[in-house]
Amino acid sequence: MSVYTTLDTCRIYQKVALKSAAIKNELKNWDKTIFFDVSAGKKCCLKIKDGVIDVLTGECDNPDMTFKGLDGNLVKFLTGRDSYTALEILGNIEYVGKSISDKSHFVALVGLFMSELMEEY
Repeated sequence: MSVYTTLDTCRIYQKVALKSAAIKNELKNWDKTIFFDVSAGKKCCLKIKDGVIDVLTGECDNPDMTFKGLDGNLVKFLTGRDSYTALEILGNIEYVGKSISDKSHFVALVGLFMSELMEEY
């Protein structure tokens, strides 16, 4: 599976969440809006409500958390090619949000998405 942009990755997350009982369960009570402030690419949002993910393009109103970075670095994070911590330490990704636990939860969710994708492909 080839993923080239943050928006592509968000759309894959949306499809995986529709099929995966584990992900639906994990997202069930976690209603959040996650904004990807993409440099050199399209800005987009994951809007999570009642276990369902919607993908929006462009800016989003009042996100709960924002991840900023070059499109390629965000894709590396969202596809598990690089760890969030490594990218953050190097200054390649920045988190903006009020809750560190939300950030930690989303980073853990990335791992769950990757596990589900590995089973599928």
